[in-house]
Amino acid sequence: MPYPIQQAHEYAKTLGKKLKAELKSIVISRLIELQKLRSSASEMILRPVPIRDYLERFKRILEDRPNGENEIR
Repeated sequence: MPYPIQQAHEYAKTLGKKLKAELKSIVISRLIELQKLRSSASEMILRPVPIRDYLERFKRILEDRPNGENEIR
């Protein structure tokens, strides 16, 4: 195998290892953030809301959006 090709291959392997480590780090940090959000969500207090109040609030939110963003996805 020609030297430039072998050298490029070695650089690519090194870069791949660095990218893999960086990706793992990002994924782990996101998982930690999600775990924190879930643990704080379990501490929330849910209060029942009358359906009419909920729908009126939801309608106001949709009306406040600019045109074209009123679709529910």
